[in-house]
Formats: sequence, structure tokens, C-alpha cells
Amino acid sequence: MTSQRADKPNLRLTGIEWLICAVAAIGFLFDIYELLMLPLVGPPALMAMLGVERGDPLINVWMGRLFYVPAIFGGVGHGPSVVFGTGSRRA
Repeated sequence: MTSQRADKPNLRLTGIEWLICAVAAIGFLFDIYELLMLPLVGPPALMAMLGVERGDPLINVWMGRLFYVPAIFGGVGHGPSVVFGTGSRRA
């Protein structure tokens, strides 16, 4: 009987693992909120900062930069640590 229990994997999460999942979910919620709010808040803010009128092509250029540049730098900065495991070394 004990050999059957030893062969069966433990599929329950510990308290720390649940906490990690909750924090990751909150992080994803903030990322989604940011992506949903940027198209609403970005153009009026850029019009005020750049001193241009609605429909100016410069707004589209900067909105593209606001969407893609952080993602590119995040991928360059954190991508190798995820792929090669350098970001999760134990002390």
C-alpha cells in the first residue's frame, strides 16, 4: 500500500505556490489594464505634450512607439534569463 502512494505524484499546490499564482495573475491584470487604457489616454496626452491637433501623423508614430518599444526592451532584457534560466538561480 505504501508503494502505491509513493508512485502517485503530489498534484496539490502549497500555500507559497498559490501565492505565486495569485501575484502572477494580478500582474497579468495590470498588464491587460494598461493595454486597454493606453489607446484611450495616449492620444489626448500626446496632443497636449506635442502641441499638435487631433489626427496628426506624429500621434500615430508615438503611439506605436509606446506600444512596441517597451515590449521589445522587455523581451531583450528578460528573454535570455527565461530561455537560459539565468534569472532563476538559487542563492
